Amino acid sequence: MLPRGGPRSYYITLAIASCAVTSLGINTINQRDTHKAERIRLTTKQSVLRELVERYRRGEHVPDNEEQRLLRLADLRRKNEPDEQKTTVMEAIFGRQAPPEDEERELQKLREFWEEGLREDERQKSTLS
Repeated sequence: MLPRGGPRSYYITLAIASCAVTSLGINTINQRDTHKAERIRLTTKQSVLRELVERYRRGEHVPDNEEQRLLRLADLRRKNEPDEQKTTVMEAIFGRQAPPEDEERELQKLREFWEEGLREDERQKSTLS
């Protein structure tokens, strides 16, 4: 028996219901995959940190570069370690803006190089004369 609105409203109701069920299914699968990836990430983090703690407890010397690698793998950083800067698309295309103090140092180096070149040129001219 069809609803009061006729066959059109019946099919519209079925379409909306099927979209809702499909949407719930897709969201459930996405949530499951997200939780699985998070669980794997946390398990990896935990195992790396356990290994590092065991090595410290045994009194083993861990080189700084290996410690940094393990902490990066565990996604932990020392408090005084600066965060990595994110590169934007504009910086990738046009390059990163240099800080003013770097520009000033570069200009000073270029001036010294230019003056040294002029002095060298003067020396060569005087030896040729």
